[in-house]
Amino acid sequence: MIGQKGDGMGKGSVILVVEDDALLADMALEMIEEAGLTAIAVDSVDAALDYLKENAERVAAMFSDVRLRGPLNGIELAAFVAVRWPQIAICVTSGVALERPYRLPKNAQFMPKPWKPQEVIAFVQKAVRPR
Repeated sequence: MIGQKGDGMGKGSVILVVEDDALLADMALEMIEEAGLTAIAVDSVDAALDYLKENAERVAAMFSDVRLRGPLNGIELAAFVAVRWPQIAICVTSGVALERPYRLPKNAQFMPKPWKPQEVIAFVQKAVRPR
């Protein structure tokens, strides 16, 4: 695990950031914290799945890079999360692709890097709104 920011640990209030670049993970954590939300950062698909297995009921959204360490990438992680935990909002990001990857689940959002803070904040705020 890379880190955690914020203190709103209520049900469905955590944003899971999956990013193996520590500087980008910190940047995402700061943006989410500025929106008044709690974020947890992990640096791999395995760490994300381990966290979700124990805490999925607290996770409102997952914000993941496409390229990650390990055998799976962020698109494959998004596809698994969309099926296993459909209540979690998903946003996948990439510094390489400018267009939505075709294999991304229909309910997942795509955001090219560099991130625009207002887009990140809008995504996480929408994710924590009661449905």
